Amino acid sequence: MDLSSLLPALRQGVEPQEGISSGILPLPASARAPVAASLISELSGPLLIVSPRFDRVLTLAQELPYWIPQSEVAIFPEPDPLFYEKLPWGEQTRQQRAEILAKLAAETKAENHIILASVRAIMAVTLSPDQMRESIRELQIDQMVEIQELLEFLLGIGYEPASIVTNRGQYSRRGGILDVWSNSRNSPVRIELFGDQIDSMREFEPATQRSSRRIRNLELTPAREGIPNFLAKTPEHESELHEYYMPRVNPDAAG
Repeated sequence: MDLSSLLPALRQGVEPQEGISSGILPLPASARAPVAASLISELSGPLLIVSPRFDRVLTLAQELPYWIPQSEVAIFPEPDPLFYEKLPWGEQTRQQRAEILAKLAAETKAENHIILASVRAIMAVTLSPDQMRESIRELQIDQMVEIQELLEFLLGIGYEPASIVTNRGQYSRRGGILDVWSNSRNSPVRIELFGDQIDSMREFEPATQRSSRRIRNLELTPAREGIPNFLAKTPEHESELHEYYMPRVNPDAAG
């Protein structure tokens, strides 16, 4: 079957069939990945593919890279608790969702991304695009920073202080050295300050704490969706439940 022959029908809709709404093209499960890949090759910008169940999301995540290897396929995970459960979200879930939302807020950084999500994953209330953009900061070599203000910024976007940085969303300060593992990076970064000026930035290995490659720019993105900057009304002793309280205390949240 020539997939390109399906594109006009997919763009304009097909004649409704009995029991099928107008504009819906019935496809067997085996054809969904190649048809989606053909559509993606014709379009630009980040694309969202929504499946009714998370197991179908996982299946598409395995199939799509074979059809479109040049694109980055990312899974937007579901919240771990059910809607009515007053429980914290898992750390990995928080980080993955925040990373994808930060890329979407930046727009140009998600141009070749295909985001796969279940219906339940996109139903959760989250930060608005403007709130996400306000919560992203870029640091550069020779930039002047006020260290206390920077630490408060990190706390405000969901980072946690630690004696040694071993995971995303953590930071540690020792005199004029600030270690931080941005949620947008695969490795933590050691920032060396000369007074209030950034003198150097190096990636380092969390297991050995040894510095390696120098970098010139570092983007700090939120470590979670329920960030303290927009959730000040969350009870202090329930900070792990920021995402649970978001629909109640963040009037600008997006759904």
